[in-house]
Amino acid sequence: MVVFRLAIKRESGVRLAILRFRAGLWAATWTDSQLVGTVIKAVHIAELRTRLDEARLALGLSSAAYTDPGLTAGYTVKAVNVQELRTRTNEALTTATGGGVDLRWLVADQLGTPRIILDKTGALANVKRHDYLPFGEELFAGQGGRTTQQGYVADGIRQQFTSKERDNEIGLDFFGARFYSSVQGRFTGVDFAGPNLINPQSLNKYVYTLNNPLRYIDRNGLYEEDVHLHLTQALAEAAGFSRDQAWQIAISNQMTDETPGMAPGDSLSGFWDVEARRNYHFTTAERRQQLWNDFA
Repeated sequence: MVVFRLAIKRESGVRLAILRFRAGLWAATWTDSQLVGTVIKAVHIAELRTRLDEARLALGLSSAAYTDPGLTAGYTVKAVNVQELRTRTNEALTTATGGGVDLRWLVADQLGTPRIILDKTGALANVKRHDYLPFGEELFAGQGGRTTQQGYVADGIRQQFTSKERDNEIGLDFFGARFYSSVQGRFTGVDFAGPNLINPQSLNKYVYTLNNPLRYIDRNGLYEEDVHLHLTQALAEAAGFSRDQAWQIAISNQMTDETPGMAPGDSLSGFWDVEARRNYHFTTAERRQQLWNDFA
C-alpha cells in the first residue's frame, strides 16, 4: 500500500487553484482544510476530482475519466489516482493557456468605448473594429464606406459604448442605475437625482450626459463626468508625473473649470489673457517644454 500525505494533496490543490483561477472560478473549498500529518483518503481524491471537473467544464472541456470512477469510504488510494489527477489537471492547464481560452484585447477611445479588438496573437489580420455615432449607435459594414475586410464584423464583444455591457436580447446598455438606449440617445429609466437648475439640460430626467456625449460620460447612470478630467490625467502621466500627481492635477483643473470665478476667462479681462489661461491649465510653457523634452 502506498501512503500519500500532505505534500501530494498540497501539490494537487495548488495546481487546481491555478486552473480554477484561469477558468474564472472561485477558490475551491474542502471538507478537511487542514491536512497536516493526515493520510490522504478517498474523500480527498473525490473532492479534487469534483473541483477539477468544475474547472474543466468552465473551460469547455468534458468531465475527466478515471480508472476507478467510484471511490467509496473504505477505498485505498493508489498511485494511479494521484497520477490521473496530475494528468487531467495538466490537460486543462494546457487548454487554459493555449487555444481553449478566448483572450482578446480591447483598445478604447477617449470615452472608454472599445474601437479595436485584437486577439491573443496580436495579428492585424485578425483585428476587429467598431465605430459609433455620438450617442452610441453602432455603425456596421456597408455604412459610410466601412467593409468587412476592414474588420467591421460581428465579434461577440458585449462591452460597447463607453465600455458598458449591451444586452443583446433587448438592445440596451446597462449603466448600473439604469438602462440606456443608444438608438434613442436616452436613458430608459427616470433619473432619481434632483436637477441642477443652473443647467436646463438637467431638467430632462431621461437625458444622457446633458446631451453632450462627446464631452461627458456617465459611469453609473446617475450623473455625467467631464472627459477632460481623464484626458488631463493621461497627459500629466505622459509628461512624467506619477499616477497620484497626475490625478491631483486633473482634479484641480476640473474643479477650477467648474467653479465660477476661479479660472482665468471667467471675467472679460481674463478671457483675453491667453497666456494666463494656457499656464493655468497644466504648467508653465517652460516647464511643459522641459517635460516634453524629457518624455520625447
